[in-house]
Amino acid sequence: MIRSIRLQGLRNLVAQRVDLAADLVLVTGANAQGKSSFLEAAYLLATTRSFRARERQELINHEADIAVVSGRVDRASSDGSSGTVEMAIELARGRGSRRLRVGEYESELAVYLSYQPALVMTGESTRRIAGSSSERRRYM
Repeated sequence: MIRSIRLQGLRNLVAQRVDLAADLVLVTGANAQGKSSFLEAAYLLATTRSFRARERQELINHEADIAVVSGRVDRASSDGSSGTVEMAIELARGRGSRRLRVGEYESELAVYLSYQPALVMTGESTRRIAGSSSERRRYM
């Protein structure tokens, strides 16, 4: 579970830190206020991917050279113990470079992804789930 998230240079969002103290967090607001961009940042932190953009460069604010999303994440290990770790993803312009960090160290993709599994459900996802059985099988 993501406990806090820090944003810098991501889309139209101002640099900020948001603490997520509850197990359930509702993101509300008027249209065009950054709700989807904030949710995209959380998904990016967990999966290294966007659920909206095709290219990583699309995530970087037009006035920035890099975008950084970092956060404190609760993680239960396979032995039943738990702990909190700092994770970060940095996206840079140019060739679309990406750097991943877990704790103080750069991380390989497979290791990074093991810390925070995530699934995004969009309007398109729910249409697929509610659709025909062949559509559901294709989705899964």
